[in-house]
Amino acid sequence: MALLDPPTTARSALPYQPALDGLRGLAVAAVIAYHLGLDWAPRGGAVGVTLFFSLSGYLITTLLLRELDRAGRVRLGAFYARRALRLFPALILVVVAVAGYVRWLAPASASHDLSGLAWVLGYVGNWHRAIYGFNSLTLLDHTWTLAVEEQFYLLWPPLLLLAAHRSRRLLLTVAVVGAVAPMVIRLLLWDGLESAARVLNGTDTAADPLMMGCVLAIVLSRASGERLARLSAVARVAVWPAALLLLADALLRLDQNDVPTGVTITLLWGPLALGLASTVVVAHAALRPPRWLALAWLRGIGIISYGLYVWHYPIIRALDEQRPGALSVAEQVLAVGLTLLVAGLSYALVERPFLSLKRRFPAAEAVSAQTLSRQ
Repeated sequence: MALLDPPTTARSALPYQPALDGLRGLAVAAVIAYHLGLDWAPRGGAVGVTLFFSLSGYLITTLLLRELDRAGRVRLGAFYARRALRLFPALILVVVAVAGYVRWLAPASASHDLSGLAWVLGYVGNWHRAIYGFNSLTLLDHTWTLAVEEQFYLLWPPLLLLAAHRSRRLLLTVAVVGAVAPMVIRLLLWDGLESAARVLNGTDTAADPLMMGCVLAIVLSRASGERLARLSAVARVAVWPAALLLLADALLRLDQNDVPTGVTITLLWGPLALGLASTVVVAHAALRPPRWLALAWLRGIGIISYGLYVWHYPIIRALDEQRPGALSVAEQVLAVGLTLLVAGLSYALVERPFLSLKRRFPAAEAVSAQTLSRQ
């Protein structure tokens, strides 16, 4: 596993928790299963993305608060530089590969519009889908989630600093409002299925899991001793219904075309319910990490989860275009194998070298060596 271990520095601002990598592994596996069209994971994509969002909100907020507590300030320039080194290289490589495929390898029957590439590279692809509809980014349609996260990375740190310098109570209030507001906005915008693209893809309507992760980080940042033990005990009990809800949502389809009310429930209330459940699961993994989440193979998948996420969709779609119709079992296995191979090479040859440059942009006191490189 040495190749998969990220670069380290002398001190870590946030101790590495293997279980969180295992959680990433489960999340990306659910997304891939959904995009493969597996019958037993009809909504695995929604569950996987929600887990990613909750985990991102928790980790980013925890890192920022620790830097603020240690140094009394946060180097936002360094923070954004580390984010760019983590996210840009692999995405640029995928965009170039997709453009090359469309230009030289895509069958004539395939219809591709590359006009959305600038939106993808600008991390506003979610708004392209909100305006032009689902699948408007074709082979890069999955990058809408990356856009939501990147916009969160841009907006949340300055807001966190402004509120935190006043009081942690104000910061918690801001985060709670941010977690509830998307639900309210979805209800206000909802105008039947014709509004589904806007409701599902807007940053303002999809941010509840991210902000719930922020709430968790703020609560835990001030918890210690008996209070931390109580929170851990609550998470230990609550994780079972939360995990069952996520599993049921991934395995059951509530939005069949012949049940329109199911669509409304899924689009409007689903993100709130899944966000709460995902945040409970993240809390349990952070406070009382189960050993099985730290299994080497699952942790390895989690470590390269970003590469797996950005590469799997264009690979699956390209294979599907070459042989129209539902992918056979052999083709599904081929898609997974190619995704693992390409993501592994991407991590070793592209992502890891750029990750090593993060040490040039340290936090105010210490760089998060392992957790930041995974996030």
